[in-house]
This record gives sequence, structure tokens and C-alpha cells, in this order.
Amino acid sequence: MYIKKSSSRSDDHYSKKLRSLTKEVASVGSADGNYIGKVRLVKKASKFAPDENEVLFLQRHVLQVYLIFVIQLFYTGIVSWYMYLHPELLLKLLKGLLFAHGLVFLALCFVLFALLIFAQITDSLLLGMAATLGVTTAFGILMGLVPIFYDGKLIFEALVLTIIIYLGSALFGFLTRNDLTGWGTPLFGGLLALIALGFFQHYYANSFLNIVILIADIIIFTLYSAYDNQMIKIRFLDKLRDGVPDSRKSWWLLAMSSSIDIYLDFINLFLDILNLLSDDDD
Repeated sequence: MYIKKSSSRSDDHYSKKLRSLTKEVASVGSADGNYIGKVRLVKKASKFAPDENEVLFLQRHVLQVYLIFVIQLFYTGIVSWYMYLHPELLLKLLKGLLFAHGLVFLALCFVLFALLIFAQITDSLLLGMAATLGVTTAFGILMGLVPIFYDGKLIFEALVLTIIIYLGSALFGFLTRNDLTGWGTPLFGGLLALIALGFFQHYYANSFLNIVILIADIIIFTLYSAYDNQMIKIRFLDKLRDGVPDSRKSWWLLAMSSSIDIYLDFINLFLDILNLLSDDDD
């Protein structure tokens, strides 16, 4: 595991500082109502590496996240293959999902993400599972187009490349000592810019612009993969150190939320690489 026990004086100072912050977190807010101060302290404390007592819990949480992630990928494959075998059903569903240039699909995803957030607030595991299943099913339906439009060999090559790039990026996110939390806003801004360019490309088809968008998209989702994997650790420590008792359901809900983040990174990375390889073949 990437967390190692250290006996150095600097690490001992590091641990004392963390313990001091954790005590502050527990004391702020409950008596004086300063919950904004508590949130700031929690965010600060969550950026410290886990101590030896937290490592085992972190490992279990990461396994939970990736168990859900793998199940999502397998379920996506099953749904997409079923859609491929039933093209009439796929066509009917796509007409609804992609109505108004895909705005229906985006609205559906927004509602499902909102439900997942609401499930975390209300500690409703059933609602969280339904939202996660809904997101995965929606993307599985869209992925039904992949075996229709792309050759099996090309799909395999894109999948292998996606796995290699994703694993490298995910490991960097977990292992780096650098703080990647500041990447969130710039990456989201870049993604919005690419979506806007995508609409422009849809109406004014340009092969060079399409390649530029795909390469930029691959870069963004590679960086997102590192960011979201580090956020698995940050969000876990945030929750563990906030001084609030947590139910087992709440940990599963956090794992579902994190798994959706990395699932979207993987799927978008795969589709971009697949499109880029397809353009190269043309």
C-alpha cells in the first residue's frame, strides 16, 4: 500500500498537527454554531495523509468504490450488448433520450445525480442504488451504438488503451503527494468549453477540429481520472474526520458517489479514444 509508517521527526510533527486539527474539528460548530469554520477545518484536515489507524478503513473504502465501479462496467456491457441484439428497442429509446439534441439525456442525468445527492443527505441506500443503476442504465443504452458503428477489433484496441491510460492516471492520483483538489474548477471549465466546441462542430463539420476536440477531451478525462481518484481519499478522510457519527449506509452511499465519478471518466475516455482511432482508420 502506498501509505508507509514513518518514524521521522517531521512525520511525528505532521501527526501531531493532524491530531490538533481533528480536535478543533470536533469542538467547532456544536456549541457556537460556527459551521462554516467547521467545514473549513474539515477540508484542511482531510488533506493530511491517513495515519496508520485510518489506512485499513481507507483500503476498505477504496475496495468498495472499485467493486461498485467494476459492477457498473459489467452491467454497462450487458445492457449495451442487449441493445445491440434488439436494435428496434434501441432506436425507440434513443429517440427519447437524444430528443432536442440530447438535452433530454442531460436532464435525466441531472435528475439522477440530484437523487444521489438527496440519498446521501437522507441516508437512503435504496434511493442511492436506484440513482446509480439509472445512470449506468442510461449510459449502457447509449453504448449499444458502439458495436453497431465500430469494428470489434477497434473496440478491443480502444478498451485496452483506455485501461492503460486510466490505470496510470488513477495510480498517479492515489500515489502523488501533490494536492490535486485545485484541478476541479479548471477541468470543469475546460469540459464546458469542449462541449460548446462540440455543438459548433456538430453544425460546421470540420475533421481537423474534431481531432483537436477528441485529443483535448482525452487529456481532460485523463486528468479527471487522477483528480477523482485522489478525491476518493479526500472525501473519505473528510467524512472520517468530521466528528459526526456515520452509518454503514452512508459509507456505501459515499462509495456509490465516488464510483459514478470514475465510471464517467472511464466511459468518456473510452468513447474519445474509440472515436480518435476510428478517425485515424478513415
